[in-house]
Amino acid sequence: MRGFDVVVFDESDRVQKTLDHFFMPETSFNSYIRECAEDCSAYMRLSSKRREENLAEQRYDEMQRQSVTVLSCLVKSLHHELGTWKKIAHGDPFSALTLLEDMYRDESEYRISYAVYQAIYDLIDMQDEDGIRQSTLWAVLESSCKSTDETFFNQMYRVWLNELGDDFSRSEKDKVKQIQDARIKLIFAAHLFLITLSETSAMRMRPAMKPLTDKMSCSDSCRPVFGSSSTDDQRMVQLRFATERTVDLIVREYERRTGKILLVVNSYVQAQEVQRTLETALRKVNCPAQVCRMISDAVSSENVQGTVRRGRSAGLPG
Repeated sequence: MRGFDVVVFDESDRVQKTLDHFFMPETSFNSYIRECAEDCSAYMRLSSKRREENLAEQRYDEMQRQSVTVLSCLVKSLHHELGTWKKIAHGDPFSALTLLEDMYRDESEYRISYAVYQAIYDLIDMQDEDGIRQSTLWAVLESSCKSTDETFFNQMYRVWLNELGDDFSRSEKDKVKQIQDARIKLIFAAHLFLITLSETSAMRMRPAMKPLTDKMSCSDSCRPVFGSSSTDDQRMVQLRFATERTVDLIVREYERRTGKILLVVNSYVQAQEVQRTLETALRKVNCPAQVCRMISDAVSSENVQGTVRRGRSAGLPG
């Protein structure tokens, strides 16, 4: 894996924690702050006319500036009293999902109830997006990184705890409660940081995806590109087209040398198609980036070139 720059994974909850572990260390907090500063500085140097004319650039700059506040809140959450939390203390990479799973499945003294686990998991999973966005828990999430002043977050968090009532059985010890609350706050901050990064990345991706989304109806462009009911052949044509349209962006990201590039698709077959298409396209533009894809453990051949087995992904080196 050390020799590859672009990794194509089959979409799967089972490997999500592995992806978090492998890809999250690639960008340090300080590097991210510097990148935001450079982008915001470039935007501020534009003429007033240029800034007002380009709404996409305005929104991108706004999200970049917001992400710095979110990051500051995340760092502050890390400095709260979290107890002896091996997930953090050992310096391992983490995400909201890995922290949540640890608090529910691996913790003893600071373990959360199933009701709390399920509520936060549903928030992260976002299957019922309309319902989640109207919930108190969504307001708690948003308030977690609005400001480094945590007054409003504490108010909303207490409202949510009152809604849970007996579903969140609590220790009698105030210290245990404080540490539980601090860990949950960190989970919210980590997830909101991920949302902010995703939205910012989507803004960066939009110019490359515009030729594809222009050909879709509004409803199609608001969900995964390849989740429609078209035939397998049509989906593969769309897949190749989308992959080819993003080559310039992938090359630019590769040349920035900030880490590996992850592409997530819906099946092993699609992962193979993306790998083939991307390798051909990269050769045409003389880009030396190396591409690998995930394959099933059931594949009998050993050491298939340019692949990593699903069952061995947990041991991926950085």
